[in-house]
Amino acid sequence: MRHQRIRATTPTCARSDAAPGAGSHDGSGDASGGSGGEPRQAVVFIHGVGDQPPMRSLRSFTQGMGLHRLFSSPDRITDSAELRRLSEPPTAQRQAHTEYFELYWAHLAPDGDWRTTVSWYLRLLLRRDWWRRRGGARMAVVTFQVLVAAAVGLLGWAVVGAYLDGGWSGLVARLASWQVVAAAVLGALGAVLGRFLRAYLSDAVRYLTPRPANIASRQAIRSEGLELLRRLHASGRYRRIIVVGHSLGSVIGFDLLRALWDEMRHPDPQLAGDQGHIEVFDAAADRLDPGGPAGPQLRGPSRVTRAHAESDRGRPDGRAGSPSWTRADESPEVARARRSLRLGVRRSGPFSAAALDAYQEAQFALWRAGRADGIPWLITDFVSLGSPLTYAPMLLDEPDVAFGGRRGLHLADLQGLKEVPRCPPIHDELEDSRFYTRSYRVPGGQRRLKVGHTAAPFGPTRWTNLHLPASGLLHGDLFAGAVVPGFGPGVRDVPVRVSGPGLWATLRRCFPLSHLSYWWSVHDTEGGLTTMPDPILLPSSGEGDGRRSGDPRASTPDAIVALVSALRLDDIAHAPATPERAGAPPP
Repeated sequence: MRHQRIRATTPTCARSDAAPGAGSHDGSGDASGGSGGEPRQAVVFIHGVGDQPPMRSLRSFTQGMGLHRLFSSPDRITDSAELRRLSEPPTAQRQAHTEYFELYWAHLAPDGDWRTTVSWYLRLLLRRDWWRRRGGARMAVVTFQVLVAAAVGLLGWAVVGAYLDGGWSGLVARLASWQVVAAAVLGALGAVLGRFLRAYLSDAVRYLTPRPANIASRQAIRSEGLELLRRLHASGRYRRIIVVGHSLGSVIGFDLLRALWDEMRHPDPQLAGDQGHIEVFDAAADRLDPGGPAGPQLRGPSRVTRAHAESDRGRPDGRAGSPSWTRADESPEVARARRSLRLGVRRSGPFSAAALDAYQEAQFALWRAGRADGIPWLITDFVSLGSPLTYAPMLLDEPDVAFGGRRGLHLADLQGLKEVPRCPPIHDELEDSRFYTRSYRVPGGQRRLKVGHTAAPFGPTRWTNLHLPASGLLHGDLFAGAVVPGFGPGVRDVPVRVSGPGLWATLRRCFPLSHLSYWWSVHDTEGGLTTMPDPILLPSSGEGDGRRSGDPRASTPDAIVALVSALRLDDIAHAPATPERAGAPPP
């Protein structure tokens, strides 16, 4: 399988693991995902737009969460002399090493032209789709559109008035005077905002627009990220990996998961068990999202859902139901996911907090069982902060081909074609499951196993999206919002708030500073939080959640507390050690 090729690309990691002093605080030893020493987990932070120097974002991120006992070591995973590995040693609360890495990509995104950047943003802001959107950003953009329309109307009225007053000569003279004014205004804007547009906003234009001039930069950024994640997987040091993306970094992280999953989704046919955990996952996913984008609510309960319903409450004829697979060897995590699923079924409608909790518990159980089956995938969680993926329908939709050509593909079309992942993953076209069956060669014959399709990274990987809700014209983060409408109800959308009194806290709640405030606190002026806050149970902003049913998680959590909770660092205690792969399936 491709995993063998990946392992061959990491000689540096092998040297790092062989270093003496296993279990040392600086993280140079091998105490990791194997059987000896404290387990290790890696957090990969992907920064957002801007001409920022290496490590500034990662240091700000860790300090904002109250991590001060970090050991800085050379980053021998990336081979970059500009980057460091920040290691948190085991504590009384968490007997594990947590190592923080930065995926630094600013040097791979050259500055763009400010005129091109302004043109792209104007085309985006003047789209009619904004009138159909919900959320606070809609008010700000619609207000901008109304002002632009009013300015165009006044300009047209002035042109007509100039012609009526002085004829063609008067109109030409008026336009000549306006040309001077326009040139002066554009020159001033270029001088004042040009650097900001070229160094910051142009990053988004370059990455989000697949034009020929941008392909090389897009490919270089993705290659850098994939190489980092491949090396972390192949090093053998880590039991699990968490990917965190801020702003445009969340889009990059999403693309990396989509690409890497195709390389690491296959089980080892000589290690795989009976795969009963897949039925539990399918049942949880069907309860939360029966049918996916191709037709939710149009299909009845799937075969898996019906099988579990019969096995749990007896058959319709009154006889005891028999499960479709034996539970004798069922792991505690799979059993807990099954119980959570039953609880979610007994509670409220198809999209509820209980159903989402059951689904994410089934995701973690699926990942654990997959590790036992020899699947090399280590990414358990994806955390997006201030993500522009809330505007994915506008950013990813293809325009219609002009002059009566082919209709452009929309986000749901791309998800149906398995080009863009969804959470939960969509059903396979040929099977009543989010997995499909394929044959693997084993000594003496073949074995048929279930495998996740190419657009199913959010089967075993939980997605938590934090955003500062926008309201009014400038309150909240206008660049971010909920992603459930575009990517499915399996994402835990968590609206957060910036806590604290004072002028700086007030300004940090307003755009654009709000976009930079997901790990900011009033204590930053004093060196940051003294300790990492305790995690909490996170709410979700989906319809039918605890806000309307008395759920104790109804209040909007503090941004830093929500971030610490979304990382789920304590789950390392339940992460299995890396199994020895008996063989590799064919590509």
